[in-house]
Amino acid sequence: MVRANGNDEAWIQRSLAVAPEDTTMTSVVSDSSAGAVREAAVSASIIIPANNEAAVVGRLLSALAPGAREGRWQLIVACNGCSDDTAEVARSYAGVEVIEIAHGSKAGALNAGDAVAVAGVRIYLDADVEISPGSVDTVISALDGSGALAGRPALRYNTDGATAPVRAFYRARQRTGITAKHLWGAGVYGTSAAGRSRFDKFPSITADDLYIDTLFSADEKVVLNVEPVLVRTPRSTAQLVAVLRRTYRGNREVTALLGTAEQSGSSADSFRQLISACRRPGDVVDAAVYAAMVTVARVGGRRATVWERDDSSRQMVAPHIAKSAARPISDPRPTADHILLTRFNLPSTGVERLVRAQDNWLRDRVALFETYTVPSVRAQTLRRFEWFVYFDPESPEWLMEWIAPYEREGLFKPIFRETVSAADIMADAGRLLDRRHRDVITTNVDNDDGLAVDFVELLHRASARGPRTAIYLSNGLILSPKGLYLRKDRVNAFCSVRESWDALQTCWSNWHNLLPESMPAVHLGGAPAWLQVVHDTNVSNRVRGRLVCPGPFVSRFGTLVENAPHPDRGALARDRLVDGPTRFGRELCRGAIKRMIMVIGGKDGLDRVKSMLAVRRRSQEASQ
Repeated sequence: MVRANGNDEAWIQRSLAVAPEDTTMTSVVSDSSAGAVREAAVSASIIIPANNEAAVVGRLLSALAPGAREGRWQLIVACNGCSDDTAEVARSYAGVEVIEIAHGSKAGALNAGDAVAVAGVRIYLDADVEISPGSVDTVISALDGSGALAGRPALRYNTDGATAPVRAFYRARQRTGITAKHLWGAGVYGTSAAGRSRFDKFPSITADDLYIDTLFSADEKVVLNVEPVLVRTPRSTAQLVAVLRRTYRGNREVTALLGTAEQSGSSADSFRQLISACRRPGDVVDAAVYAAMVTVARVGGRRATVWERDDSSRQMVAPHIAKSAARPISDPRPTADHILLTRFNLPSTGVERLVRAQDNWLRDRVALFETYTVPSVRAQTLRRFEWFVYFDPESPEWLMEWIAPYEREGLFKPIFRETVSAADIMADAGRLLDRRHRDVITTNVDNDDGLAVDFVELLHRASARGPRTAIYLSNGLILSPKGLYLRKDRVNAFCSVRESWDALQTCWSNWHNLLPESMPAVHLGGAPAWLQVVHDTNVSNRVRGRLVCPGPFVSRFGTLVENAPHPDRGALARDRLVDGPTRFGRELCRGAIKRMIMVIGGKDGLDRVKSMLAVRRRSQEASQ
């Protein structure tokens, strides 16, 4: 970490003069790679104000930090008044600069970010939205070359888990088309260098996006038809009303500040457009809900004096999935070191050897790893872990080149071995880690699967039942081309073992489903914590569980499940009545046969049978 120079600190103090209560700077820090960013010709500076956003900021940084590492843009997280781990989460992403100010003030954070920004084009981005790097690039290009002074991407509302009135409200708002004309409401906007010169500092008001919107005429700003930014709406009616009250209070502040009589996007315009957009009876109902919400909020907003923050849209565990899983951690500081263990392409025997011999297996596995495993590990809300990924020393040159950027980033530690024992892991840990605790948790993560955002956090909540304990998060999801399936597996492959460093055996000491035979086991329920992916080169993954809609699980798995098939009611009913019972019966038979083989031939016998079946299947495929 490097501290900003004295000129930066003086600049920040001047920038914060608009909000005197926010001038206490606790620290201004950046990632060690940020100095290079300052010297590079970055295309834009992206400023993310963040107040207690540890639960969601990692989701945003997972998408944007690679661009910062590559020098495409400068990425600044301006933490203000945080009492959680927001700053620590942000610092865990290479290339991200972190600023901390003592008091909670969005205006103060925006000004602090501006003070260290180096590019003329500025993008201001709320920590709880989701945006793709491609959309950011398009906005930057529009502001840098098309003549637009301000702009943003299109927006899309995510109402997963919201009540019916909330969904009706946002359907109505979307129908008005007003969100396609203004900069406010999307959680992101940008200015060109000329556009930024329109104002000095961000004033200490609620609606910074409305303030910026009023500074530009319609032909000076653009809303780009690109991949939309995802805006998560409040889930409850009460939270929606609270957010609307804050919005209308912000409108009045902007009116008073600028001395204008009317703000862009007035309610009267919205109502007129909403009425004209009604085509069906359902549209009329949505419009009535919209009008009622606006009326209640406008009346109550005149009396409101506090910041109405919507925390429901920031919950990474959806309450309608499992309320028990949303309990806060009583002590967020881990009491054990933690290592994620992944076998990427180690030399193997048995059925896995046959699968890995297939053409393009390795390239396909790289694609799966980057699509599912890497994003989900990056998005962890608790990032106090190390990730050991084991590779074959005889890996091809192209794979070595692919590994190098991840090693430089520090996302995982690539280790090259033909075999891996507990002693090897202990040696690797001693060489690569600074051990801080008496205990260590080791967790198996396959190279083609994904984790829920709080997977690591849940493991650190678990109570051990002895000097060595196996830990299973029992509930998960299975993703296949046919759909998404909710699955309970008490001894699944995402197994963990907590034990003393002095007697290390690791989660790889036995098959994942046999660990409880040699140690006590803890089985945790709650919301789905893992994602298995069914694809052509699976060794054992297959469709199990019951078919579900992906919507309720996007908050925990993001893009990993966002594009899963959305079954209609007929498909769900057919799965409950026909397909599900059929799968269940097949699994019972399969389990009985496996147990019989294990009794007769043990683990080696089961491996021989699997290999024989795999050879037969490959022969049949070759003959077709």
